[in-house]
Amino acid sequence: MTSIDQKYRYPLELITAHERADELEYFAFEFDGIHMWPIVRMGLLFQCYKAIEGIYFQAESQSNFKLQQERKYHLNALTLEQIERNIGNLASVDILIFSLELYRQKQGNRCVNLQEMLFADTPYTTRVVEDSYLDPSEYGFIWHEMVYQYGRLKANNTKISARDSKTIDDFMHYIAQHYSQWIDQDYMSAIRAKLVTMATRLPHWKAAYTQLIEQTAPKLAFIENAGYGTRAFQIKWLKQMGIRVAEIQHGQLNNHVSGYFFGPGVAEASWMQPYFPDDFLIWSEMWREKYSGGGNTYVLGNVAHQQALHNFNYQPEYILLCTNCFDVNKTITYAKQLMHQHPNYKIKVRIHPTMTRYSDEFSKALGEYFLKPENGESMAESLAKAAVVVSEPSTVLHESRAKGIPTFFLKVSSWDEIPELPLAEELLHMGKLPPRESNWRKLHDEYFSCNWQSNLNRYLEEAIGRDVR
Repeated sequence: MTSIDQKYRYPLELITAHERADELEYFAFEFDGIHMWPIVRMGLLFQCYKAIEGIYFQAESQSNFKLQQERKYHLNALTLEQIERNIGNLASVDILIFSLELYRQKQGNRCVNLQEMLFADTPYTTRVVEDSYLDPSEYGFIWHEMVYQYGRLKANNTKISARDSKTIDDFMHYIAQHYSQWIDQDYMSAIRAKLVTMATRLPHWKAAYTQLIEQTAPKLAFIENAGYGTRAFQIKWLKQMGIRVAEIQHGQLNNHVSGYFFGPGVAEASWMQPYFPDDFLIWSEMWREKYSGGGNTYVLGNVAHQQALHNFNYQPEYILLCTNCFDVNKTITYAKQLMHQHPNYKIKVRIHPTMTRYSDEFSKALGEYFLKPENGESMAESLAKAAVVVSEPSTVLHESRAKGIPTFFLKVSSWDEIPELPLAEELLHMGKLPPRESNWRKLHDEYFSCNWQSNLNRYLEEAIGRDVR
């Protein structure tokens, strides 16, 4: 593990310290002037976390390995004619939603997309384009991977241009110059390979997106995780086609979140503006000052939290420990310390849904005290049973505090302390658990606007208008 330079307090600060808008502007693909930096930025940050703190990020599908292999087989079997026919058969809609499989939820015998559910009580028509490991057509979704397969087939045996090859060489030199201390050679090679592939496929991806937009003719597109840069070219093209692009806040905003925190002048640079959504819908007024991306901000509220609060029946049973698996051994040790200090309470450990690869390790160490992801208990259900919540950096910290549940911060090495939250170690020295906060409704309104439906309707009327399909 590489020790971080003392002048950098955390990995994202290392990334932003070397971001120079005037230098990064040069590194763009020949096709459409798509810039390379937004596309690789988040991956570089994750590599810095891995090298500096031993934290390994990798989003995981909800599907098992067999289903992923089936998905890969069916994807590779798609022909150009099938893709064009599938896109060509789509009906027009008011709103197109580019989503992740992680936001799909089982309800009875059907699957729904959590973002699409937001618009259920509005007059606007919607369609989901999903990054998926299961066949999305079963649920009325469009398979986003069709776009990427289209590019792969069209670009087959296409050679990269001399100009793009030179730009990629220069860009790799820039990355090596500033970040090679924290990024291994294998990852450097992976970045180069990705950029070379993109150089030949970008024109064909745009052709597929153009067909998708012309066929569905949306007035508004919602893109999940838009700010992280991996969808930068998609955002630019949608805006070029006259589609208004929006993103809904899905997590905390702070100087550790790469999608919303940039080096001096980068977020303001004219060349970066096409890669930001037009609109960013935040949870409450409090979050506005924490957002440093481009576009306009609108207060929406946290819809999932608000809906859960409506049916919230608080019956505390256990101490809930939530982890993103930053340090598995530390979390397990802390859980056992809690068991010893508070023997009259059960301890339940819940891991982030993208970290299921650690399930066996937690289950072996904690047995019945580990909430297995497959048991289907939602976060809202877990919070309703939580006498106390202990969590690493996560939205859970705000969701639990907004419900008045005593909340403790399990600090990760480089993360700043949160002034309004006590540290997890303090709970180990308490003889009894603290009570629920009496002024929790005031706290709730600070974190989350309670008028999400009217806020959403007002925004949609401005963004789309009254004319609906």
